[in-house]
Amino acid sequence: MTRTSPFIKHHIASCLLPADNSTLYDYVLAGNGVFIRGKRRELSVFFPIVEHPIAGLPPIAGSLTLTIPRIPQRLIQEMMEEALGACAEPAGPVESLFHFEHDTDWCMTIPDQIRTPFSVQPSTPERCPSYERAIVEIHSHHTMAPRFSVVDNEDETGFRIYGVCGWLTTRPSITFRVGLYGHFIPIPAEFVAELPPTLQDTYRQ
Repeated sequence: MTRTSPFIKHHIASCLLPADNSTLYDYVLAGNGVFIRGKRRELSVFFPIVEHPIAGLPPIAGSLTLTIPRIPQRLIQEMMEEALGACAEPAGPVESLFHFEHDTDWCMTIPDQIRTPFSVQPSTPERCPSYERAIVEIHSHHTMAPRFSVVDNEDETGFRIYGVCGWLTTRPSITFRVGLYGHFIPIPAEFVAELPPTLQDTYRQ
């Protein structure tokens, strides 16, 4: 017998959705598929994870709400300069990791990290305060494409906004998505950040 979790709620859509009172997230069955819903102080999300017509239930629309200002351009520019520096390492390009948190203002942290050409992670993941506080986590793919890998999907299991930048020496670009405990939805960069003119958003490419 499978036990239900007290941290996850399950709902069937009607004219009015029930209040979001789960500890982690809700699943909602609707006329156009299965949706997932989550909320934290800075961010609330409601998006489909399975799109399929289901007879007898009303269709519903997803939503994304950021309750704080966007990351300012100067921080994104600082991030790109650091990532480009890691791209020019004498031994070859390596990835970089950045955490963004917001209290009364945005701040960026570059945690102590283990960098390789194909991966990056905090040196001590179990003792990384910036990871615990971050609402946005971005890593670089140096000269490679700004696409989330299978490893990224396995690692990015929190509830926050994730980004990956790449093609740094040719066509600097960035990709963003919301992650809700292993479920993802792509989002435009303008939802979360003010980009420098030299950095392209891949969302509509």
